[in-house]
Amino acid sequence: MYRADPSTLVTSLFAGWRENKDEKRAARRARQSHSRERWLGTNPRTVGAARRRFLSRFAKDPDRAFDVAEHLMHLARYREEKELAVSLLAELAPRLTEAHLLRCVDWLTRIADTDLSDRLARTLGPSVCASPGAQRRLNQMARAMDPMQRRAALQCAHGSLEGGTEAIRTALLLAEMAAADRSPLVQEALAELLADVGDKAPRQALPFLARFSDDLPTRVLDAALSMLPATLQRQVQADLQSRGR
Repeated sequence: MYRADPSTLVTSLFAGWRENKDEKRAARRARQSHSRERWLGTNPRTVGAARRRFLSRFAKDPDRAFDVAEHLMHLARYREEKELAVSLLAELAPRLTEAHLLRCVDWLTRIADTDLSDRLARTLGPSVCASPGAQRRLNQMARAMDPMQRRAALQCAHGSLEGGTEAIRTALLLAEMAAADRSPLVQEALAELLADVGDKAPRQALPFLARFSDDLPTRVLDAALSMLPATLQRQVQADLQSRGR
């Protein structure tokens, strides 16, 4: 099986999964997940076993493993198939180059499932937010009509926060674009991002809150304040009260 080219490997694997599609399990998964992806009903153990086989076979050849992951995503039509691609990439990420990971930014436009999209975005975040070219792509996604893409841009930024001051600056620039966004998908990601910024860099969060607190929905503002030190919380709250918020 593993001597074949990546396209043949993936095509063969997916053909077997699709031939054994479980309609009842697929329908149940769709109801439970509220995902916009189509489901095959493939057993999660089957997906995990495929990931382990690929990782074992290509443990010493990350370039070839990455080629397989790319083919998995490009040929995927169902949620389980995309899950295999994302989970394989997440395992490979520490051994891949920045160039490898940047090639995956457009994967985010192929995924209509928040769990998978969030996992991929946070995996890519450190490499994406360190690259000027990829930042431009994130800015495009942050302005996209599809709220899933806008959410993915924020999740990439969230995944990069350990990168320090410059990464946080980039994250707050993307947060500015989302401040007045009324999509629940985007608000949830923005709330998580701002809470983490408030925890990691409260002094950087203050100018953002001073400028955009009137635009932020209550749930997002509450999250942004929740992780600030108590003295800074009182400072922001006093400012909000003085402006009738």
